[in-house]
Amino acid sequence: MEQIIKTARLTLRPLELLDASRVMELAGDERIAATTLHVPHPYLPGMAEDWIKDCIKAWEENLRFTYAICESLCDLMIGVCSLAYHNQHKTAELAYWIGSAYWNKGYGTEAGRVLVLHAFETLDINKVYAAHFGSNPASGRLMQKLGMREEGVLRKHVMKWGHSEDLIYYGLLRDEFGIRHESARPASN
Repeated sequence: MEQIIKTARLTLRPLELLDASRVMELAGDERIAATTLHVPHPYLPGMAEDWIKDCIKAWEENLRFTYAICESLCDLMIGVCSLAYHNQHKTAELAYWIGSAYWNKGYGTEAGRVLVLHAFETLDINKVYAAHFGSNPASGRLMQKLGMREEGVLRKHVMKWGHSEDLIYYGLLRDEFGIRHESARPASN
């Protein structure tokens, strides 16, 4: 995968250990943890560094490509997006979170769109998929904006803070992508 991906407003770049304090600040928000499966709360010192080290290792092994989402004008990190690459099945799982101060500005859609485009252009995959909690319909709307279709619900499939959560899965096939996103090319440098 490319190291740097740019859009009209955003720069996606690999996470670095220098991002740890910003990750802790953004992911430490209980609202982020409440909408994601793997972000803990409270977010304790050292967790960001350990997570970033895991992300760097996964990138080196071509297993998961995790990007800091940054506003291009000021290079301020506002969230994270990733693709977990499953070569055996020719799929990639999209995941993301955006700092709550940046919600409802289209940043998640913009980052997701360019990352999905990049995945289909550079990885040997047939499908990109993603899942969201049933209690987080905004994430489902983002997936729909990317052209993904709802594929199914795993009822009460995971536990989050002692409560069962539905996982709602969406997917986008390579042949659907070409029809739906011809104008979704990233901004040129």
